[in-house]
Amino acid sequence: MKQKELWINQIKGLCICLVVIYHSVITFYPHL
Repeated sequence: MKQKELWINQIKGLCICLVVIYHSVITFYPHL
């Protein structure tokens, strides 16, 4: 695997994590 492809995959993974956290905050924040 090329270094650039590995870097792109890491960014995709990070973006997915941020989206999941963002939706979790929107879902649970009103209940706090």
